[in-house]
Amino acid sequence: MKFSTFLTATMIIVLAGVACKSNTDNTVKKEASKKTTVNQGPVNLLKYKVKEEVFNNNSLDVDFKAIYLEEIADGEYKLKVEIEAGQNALENHENYYVILSVYPFDEEISLLKKERRKYGFERFSAKIRNNKFGGLLIGRTIKTRINFARAITLTIIEYSSKKKCREIVMQNVKF
Repeated sequence: MKFSTFLTATMIIVLAGVACKSNTDNTVKKEASKKTTVNQGPVNLLKYKVKEEVFNNNSLDVDFKAIYLEEIADGEYKLKVEIEAGQNALENHENYYVILSVYPFDEEISLLKKERRKYGFERFSAKIRNNKFGGLLIGRTIKTRINFARAITLTIIEYSSKKKCREIVMQNVKF
């Protein structure tokens, strides 16, 4: 009788310990997945740049100075790309557009919109426009539930040929 009482008490203690550890692990995972705050200010994605490729030397010649993503609401971001452009780019920018592609980590594919899950990434296009200071500006609002991406690419594409002209690859981006 004493042995069975001891065994029962031991089992209760072990099960209680397992239940507490399980609840603690779930709480830690939930806290880690929560976003800190909205409107932390713009994040310059260029600090995550791992490479930049030029596919056609005769294409739009620009120099990327900053690529900002700023959260303006939960899941809504303002993209602003600061570029330095030569005279050729100022005259011919209407022939090009930009695509921003966001690739989540594999465990976060479910954050993508249903129609984008089979591709494994989201993409957003933007026009290249003149700004009020005589330079060029790229900007738009994007909506995504991803805030930590495996990779983000920014690609300049020519309208007529649909060929890539220039691409910047950024990895492990927290925005």
